[in-house]
Amino acid sequence: MTTKLGPGPVRRLALSVGIAAAATLAIGTTIVLAYPPPAASATLVSGCSKVAAGKACAYEFLFVNASGQPVTGAVVAFGVAGLSTCSASPTTGSTNSGGDVTTTVSCGTTRCGTFTVTATSAPATASAKVTVPCTGGTLPPTGAIPPSPPTWLWGLVGAAVLVLAGGGLSLRRLRGLN
Repeated sequence: MTTKLGPGPVRRLALSVGIAAAATLAIGTTIVLAYPPPAASATLVSGCSKVAAGKACAYEFLFVNASGQPVTGAVVAFGVAGLSTCSASPTTGSTNSGGDVTTTVSCGTTRCGTFTVTATSAPATASAKVTVPCTGGTLPPTGAIPPSPPTWLWGLVGAAVLVLAGGGLSLRRLRGLN
């Protein structure tokens, strides 16, 4: 059974749909939807500028799109560079409905110095420079300059030089008397 379309709006609609479908096939239009949209910028919202050895601190980052609106569901990678005893947990996360994501950085007790914590969701990146202070000489320094010798050592070296110099003069006097 075939049905013929008579004149009127139904025939024009059918003809329009047929032309649109043929044009789409001829042109090869592809529609790609990306979700979530990429973040345009990232900023550090909160965190510590110093973390004591053996302690931890939470860091919160905000990701927004080009319009300044929060990016929801963006996958963020966290990293810590500079001190091998500090690490981020979790190492990845997703932004919430407000565009926020958090990680916690923990530091061991064997090093002091500086490190950088970074949050990246391409192409946006935010980071913070953090210091782990040296306390009471319990942690070895991580710089390139070695620690100086104790001051008592210089006193001992000076006394040894004086004794040797004085002994050398005494031997000369003894030789002169013979």
